[in-house]
Amino acid sequence: MVKNQLLPYIKKQWASLIFALFLVMTSTACSIATPFLIGWAIDHAFLTKNLEMSMYVIVAISLIESLKLLTNFSQTHLLNRIGQNTVDSIRHDLFEKYLDFKISEFQNSSTGKLVTRLVNDTSTIQDLFTGGIAVALGEILLIVGVLFWILFLDFKLGLACLLPFPLMALTSKIMGQKIRTAFLISRIELSKINSMIAENILGIGAIKTFNKFFLFKSEFEVQSENYTKSQISAVRLFAYFQPSITVLSAISMALLIYFGGNRSIAHTISIGVLVTFMTYLQ
Repeated sequence: MVKNQLLPYIKKQWASLIFALFLVMTSTACSIATPFLIGWAIDHAFLTKNLEMSMYVIVAISLIESLKLLTNFSQTHLLNRIGQNTVDSIRHDLFEKYLDFKISEFQNSSTGKLVTRLVNDTSTIQDLFTGGIAVALGEILLIVGVLFWILFLDFKLGLACLLPFPLMALTSKIMGQKIRTAFLISRIELSKINSMIAENILGIGAIKTFNKFFLFKSEFEVQSENYTKSQISAVRLFAYFQPSITVLSAISMALLIYFGGNRSIAHTISIGVLVTFMTYLQ
């Protein structure tokens, strides 16, 4: 339902959005290319003491990192602009809807809630472009690219390093659902606080006239405490999630050091490939 409502606004900027996604893919490709070049340079330039080849690699890595910096800046600027334009269009359309409301609809609706929907809630849509699409697509492409390259460089060693990956994916799915639910509840509680503040400010004259200051103060304290609890709950879930992923990543690195180290000692894998694996798994 929400996707269908947002689609017309996204279609207005489809060209900019496609270009932004291209920038995300370019940045991800640069992130994948740099570790591979470092490993290749160790085997074919540094260990062979080929100074000319070393300079070529250093220049190539510098160019790739410069391109990555440029694409990161461009995608951040472009996605923020897309988000701002989308929010601006939605806010204008919503305000026009408000102007078409009947007087009875305003009387039956909370003024604070109407103001919150128009100002605060529409602004959260911008996060969909700046922190949603870009981050999600970038992470997915990076994971797929890393999985492909470690399996391409050494299939058996790659499988050994990926042993914790199913558990990592399962943990991410379960905890991700809980974290999203917790943050959704937190946003709802924040919306209630903003609505209450707007209503109290608009009706401050009536509140003072009927001496209801302490009543609204106690109600605000209760609502503020609910919001605080929802935030703590969301942060607590994230605090559980992050260390679990770190531990599983450390297990993957330990497997690499054990199997890769033994194969390096046996001269069945190069130092450069081992360094590339380590860089990808970090």
